[in-house]
Parts: sequence; C-alpha cells; structure tokens
Amino acid sequence: DSLTFLKEGHHMVALELTDLDGRTVSPQDADHAGHVTIVQVLGSWCPNCVDESRMLQEFLDAYGDHGLRVIGVAFERHPTEERSIAALRRFRDHLGLRYPIGYAGPVKKEAIAAKLPFLDRVMSFPTSITIGRDGKVRRIHTGFYGPGTGDRYVAFRRNMEGLLQELLAEPRP
Repeated sequence: DSLTFLKEGHHMVALELTDLDGRTVSPQDADHAGHVTIVQVLGSWCPNCVDESRMLQEFLDAYGDHGLRVIGVAFERHPTEERSIAALRRFRDHLGLRYPIGYAGPVKKEAIAAKLPFLDRVMSFPTSITIGRDGKVRRIHTGFYGPGTGDRYVAFRRNMEGLLQELLAEPRP
C-alpha cells in the first residue's frame, strides 16, 4: 500500500478515457460521482490482473447496488491499438467483466506516466486505486496476492472487502 502514491499536489485521480464500447469514462463523471470507485491499472497479458479482475467483478456484483464502481485502465503489449483493443475485448468477454475498461496505451514508462501523471510511478501490474465517495484517493495498492498464494489471498481479499464496506458505509456527499 505504500509503493505507489499520488504525487505532491494531487488529491484526486484526474483521468478520462474511452472504454472498449466507445464511451467516455472517468472517475469524475456522473456515473461515478458519490460512489466508491476502484481504478484498476491492468494488462490483458498479466496473470495477476486476471485474478484481480475476477475478484473485482465479484465485489462489483456484491456491492454495485450499494455504490461500488470499477474502471479498468489497460496498458497493452501489442504493436497496434487495434490489436490491443481486440485483446482487451477477449479479456473482458472471457472473464465476464461488466465494468468499463479503456485502452490507455502501450506498456511503456512514458505512456504510463503520460496517462497517469498524478501517480509517482506504476511499479507493477495490477495496481488498484481506491477512491472514496468524496472523490479522494483512500488507498493505492501495488501488485496482487492471487488465489495461488493461499492464506495471503484470503487475508488480502478480506482486507480489501473490509475497506470497501467501510467506504460504502460513509454518507454520500
């Protein structure tokens, strides 16, 4: 929770992208205002991103009606945007994800820094940014303990779910 952080002077996630269906999505748009939002930095090529995406969809199924939202921000290894978007659609459809995912560019430090200028860096995939109902970042977690890690996964999942329950219990602004 301390490897990646907001740069000094930044308090929110200022991000706007186009999702795989051509819609504009942002943590600041009307669909996310007053909700708890997880911004997931991912890649379809990343095994831990697959596991985290499954968990986030489960959380969204359980808490979506209570105000949870998820936005995927994907950086891909394919040589073209067209191939990257096709890979992301396969990723989304194969996993049954029902949250918006936007292609943010290639997995290159420069592209990541340009798209996510509010972060000091992205050290690993996935990285999740949890935003409270007030629009402020409450937690940035680098990496993911997947189901193969046994007790670590159980503890990580319990901790994440506890944070979500706590944030969802806060009054809407």
